[in-house]
Formats: sequence, C-alpha cells, structure tokens
Amino acid sequence: RIQSRGDFDRLKDKGYRFDSWLGGYGLEKNFEEYLRGSDGAVLIEVDVRGRPLLLGEASTDGKDSQRIQALPLIEDPYPGNVMELTVDHRLIVTAHAALTASPSGAGSVVALDPVSGAIRVLVSTPGFDPNSYIRLASGGKELSRAEFPRALTGVYPPGSVFKVITAIAALEMGIDPARKFRCTGEFRLPNRAVKCWKKEGHGLCDFIAGLQNSCDVYFYNAGLFAGGQEISDWARRFGLGQSLFVKEFPEWSKQGFIPTPIWKEVKKKESWYPGDTINLSIGQAEVLATPLQLAMLYAAIANRGKMPQPHLVRALRDPSTGGAFWEYSPKEADLS
Repeated sequence: RIQSRGDFDRLKDKGYRFDSWLGGYGLEKNFEEYLRGSDGAVLIEVDVRGRPLLLGEASTDGKDSQRIQALPLIEDPYPGNVMELTVDHRLIVTAHAALTASPSGAGSVVALDPVSGAIRVLVSTPGFDPNSYIRLASGGKELSRAEFPRALTGVYPPGSVFKVITAIAALEMGIDPARKFRCTGEFRLPNRAVKCWKKEGHGLCDFIAGLQNSCDVYFYNAGLFAGGQEISDWARRFGLGQSLFVKEFPEWSKQGFIPTPIWKEVKKKESWYPGDTINLSIGQAEVLATPLQLAMLYAAIANRGKMPQPHLVRALRDPSTGGAFWEYSPKEADLS
C-alpha cells in the first residue's frame, strides 16, 4: 500500500489513490505497471452522515431494489495484464517438499531449460507468507519473515560440481584423457596430505573414471596439470565470479568469488601454492558461487558452450483477447 505523501505524489498521475495497493516483492513489484488494473466506480447516494441510503432492507414494493440496480456505473473496472511464466508448478511443489523435509529445512533448487534459459524451478526455503505484506501495511506485526532468495543471492562453496571447470581447463591445456592417476584415498603435498572423499581410494582413474567417481585425487592432479590461473580463467568464462542474474530481477545478483594467484599476491601479500590450486580444483576454500551460477554453468555445458539468459516471464497477454503484446526473445552468450 502507498505509505507516504511522496509516493502518492509520484504515482497519482498514473491512476493511484492514496489507499492503493502496490506489488511489494518479486515479480509483483517489478512488473507493477503491467499487472495492475484500474478500479471501477459506482455512484452511491448517502445521507448527511455519509451512510449509503440504498443499503437498507428493500421496501415491500421493491422500489429500493430497483433503485439499487439502477445505480450508474461511472467507471468500468479493468483487470491487469496476464503474465505467463516459465515455471512448472509440479516441479516447484516437488522441490519445495524435498527442501522442507531436509534436516535443515533450508536450501534452494534451480532448474532451467539449457537451450532457452527458461526457468522451470526457482525455490528457496524457508519461504515467507506473501500476505505478511498486507498485514504489515495494515499496521500488523510480523515477527519473522524469510525473504532471502538463496537461489539468486546466496553464495556457497560449490564443491564437486566445480570439477567440470577443472576438467575443461586440464583438457584445454592438453592433458591426455587416458592418463591414469592412482587414488589411495589421499594425495601427498610436500608438507601435508590431502584426502579424497573416499577413504579407501578409487584406485587407478583416467579422465572418465575420475568424472564418474568424482575422485578428488584425480582432480588434484588435473588441477595441478592445468594450473590455478587457467582454472580461474575458465571459471570466469562460464560466468562464475561475476554478476549473473535472472532477467526480471537484476537487483538480485551476487558475483560469488573465484580466487586467482594475482588476487592472493595483491590482497593477501602471499604466494600461490600448489595447495591453493588443489583447493580450487575441487571448488573449495575461497571459491563461492550462487545456485543460479552453477545451474547456468551446466546449462552452458549441455548447450555446447552457449549460455542463455535465465528468465521467468514467457509472455504478457491482454486480459480481454489473450493475445501476447510482449514475448521473451532468447539471448545467449557464446563461450567458445
């Protein structure tokens, strides 16, 4: 609801009244001008106290009823435009149920069409009740609201899903896919040992076995072969470490972080060591990414190096005719 005189002065020429409701969050807020309709109006006769004269009991001869029906409609109401979204309700319900049943009850799911960028699922938990905006605008109190869109602005260490970046960097640097590295469950550095997720190890792993088993030791070796700078460069080419957002929510964007040897030299005044490359190669330590960035990473791989623009709105339609006056036009970046 309009909360201040300043907001009213800014919006009154667009047909808003001081008691008008506004979209407060997400699509309703960003597409307010398309979704809002216009109020209708009727002429009501009132007495000196402002009470409607025609809302009492109808007279026995039915005259009041006739007069009520004869009230002039001085302005037709008109609904807002129809917004057609790309999401799949069944998938959203399934994703939400899985997240809420998890031990923490918190998390996010992003699923999209890798060719078009159409988002099918965009879920973050815990969620919040949209009606809380109405209660707050009406003077009510809401003790706790979870409005943090984890899928778009939460940054986390990506872990093993990052290994495809290391794989690409190593292949581009010329590693032989048939070359095998032995995994005994740990990898020895000069001053320490780093573990594989599988305590007993995976044995000999070539490129395919390394991917199939997500073998940490294989990717330690592949990462050292490629080098930290090369891995970081490929991560950025796939949109990690830089702003990436859903078309309809440009304000909801986090860059995440991809460390580089130069960054460590400048910011930490320290050299880059093999241990830094090992951490980077499996998406750990300082590496941070949003769930959306990781979904787009795999969309680009599935789409042979083409990265589409993620979006939620397929079309805007006229409520009377159903015809679309705006439809999404695909855009993509070529990573080759």
